[in-house]
Amino acid sequence: MINPITLEKRERFYLFVLVVAFVSIYLLVFDAKMDTGGDNFEYLNYAKSISTGHGYSSPYSSKYEPANWFPPGYSTMLGLLMTVFGTNILLFKLLNGFFLFASLILFYFIIKRLTSNYLLAFAVNFYLIFNIGLLKFGYIIMSEIPYLFLTMLALFFLTHYDNVVKNKVWNKALFATVLSVALAYYFRGIGLSLVAAVAVFFLLKKEWRTLAIYVGGVVLIHLPYFIRNTIHGLNGRYVNALLQINPWRPETGQVDSLGSFVDKLAANFTNEILMVFPKMILPIYQLREIGETQMLILGAAFLIVSLTGIFLINKKYRYLFISFYLFNLLIVLLYHSGNDFRYLIPLIPMMVFGFLNALNEGVNQIRERQQAVAIVIVIVGVMMVPRMYEFHIMSKRAYHEKFQTFVDMAEHIKSLGYSNITVATRKPGMLHFYSGAYVHRYKFSPNSDEVMADMVENNVDFVFFDALGYGSNYEYLLPALKEYRAHFRAVKTIDEPRAVLLQFDRMKMKAILKKKGLL
Repeated sequence: MINPITLEKRERFYLFVLVVAFVSIYLLVFDAKMDTGGDNFEYLNYAKSISTGHGYSSPYSSKYEPANWFPPGYSTMLGLLMTVFGTNILLFKLLNGFFLFASLILFYFIIKRLTSNYLLAFAVNFYLIFNIGLLKFGYIIMSEIPYLFLTMLALFFLTHYDNVVKNKVWNKALFATVLSVALAYYFRGIGLSLVAAVAVFFLLKKEWRTLAIYVGGVVLIHLPYFIRNTIHGLNGRYVNALLQINPWRPETGQVDSLGSFVDKLAANFTNEILMVFPKMILPIYQLREIGETQMLILGAAFLIVSLTGIFLINKKYRYLFISFYLFNLLIVLLYHSGNDFRYLIPLIPMMVFGFLNALNEGVNQIRERQQAVAIVIVIVGVMMVPRMYEFHIMSKRAYHEKFQTFVDMAEHIKSLGYSNITVATRKPGMLHFYSGAYVHRYKFSPNSDEVMADMVENNVDFVFFDALGYGSNYEYLLPALKEYRAHFRAVKTIDEPRAVLLQFDRMKMKAILKKKGLL
């Protein structure tokens, strides 16, 4: 048995190595540029509404209508920071890096409680430091990593409560668990998986009074937001997404039969789980060269091994973590495809831990080699350093020309000096962030009349056909522009890549649509 003093010194060494490794790798791959996806701009725009006194509302029109596209937690946090520090992009990015680091440290202590294995806890978290999926979301302004931190905080407090003070219902650890779970759900809708998993934990332990306090606490904390949405007649977009085959392709229709529901689940299980599992657990470049069939087989194997590793943890917490794992996967199955690994980002630590714990237990069943397994895990992590340098080089590059064209056009719109103009675009959040103009996402419909009617109803003055390459521009917007080209006038064109700003003759289009009985 290891001397407690020796164990304490060893643990300090482990934590020191984790700190040095994380800071080194994080700063190596850190990209100070804005992410070219759309959602980070949405969060910042909503945050600005909050910081300027408009509450959680959409700044995309003069009405400042109440927003609920995302849960309000992350934008509220950014809004409070904006009130003090202004729109400090670097601060917001580094804050997510801090949340990622804190998440890994919390996970180290959680793994200790689950396995009583200090070395495995160190090895798993050392390996996670080199996970480019986590690292990327650790420096872009998105809610995944703050949500991961709140999840880890909840699991840390819950395991502490159960270990130390479980017979004292009125205690700080339980209330910290309730608060962390409720806040996690305020940050991401998939936090429902955490809410349900903790409820299952208390249910299976038959701690009825604790369960009642937990459920009551989470409901009470979320009641104000529920009442606010009810007053404004707002429904969550996630419910609507569950009923659609693909919300980005509305012409594919609704899930209206058992067959279409099964088809959606099968497609999501293949594309959103099996195909991404290998990339999450072994995020190495060579996986790109593996064929689809091999990737599916590898994904299925990784999923089984990972779940087995979770099953092998301390029995006290086995069903808490299995239910959390499975509830996450279930929500991903029910949602829409086309997200790659994004919705599984907060589950990566659990996936990796389950996989590595299963390998560790398997090797030790044959011959006890805990140190050897941990060393191999650390070596594999270090082997990913060359790929970290690839991302370091990418982080120093200028914006892609397609994105830079978008920014240039947005700045041109800003320079026009018009007040209260509305621009239709594929990326309204991004355009508003750089131009300050009111914006509207054109309707995703193959029917050109519907696209035009939607623009008229939303008082669109200009249309921006960007060069970002999204399919909807060519499937929905371009056919409408061609059919009614006489009602658009190009006011600004950028070549290579080509992007066009068009002025829209809304009044003439309104008259045409009225004659057709569409308005």
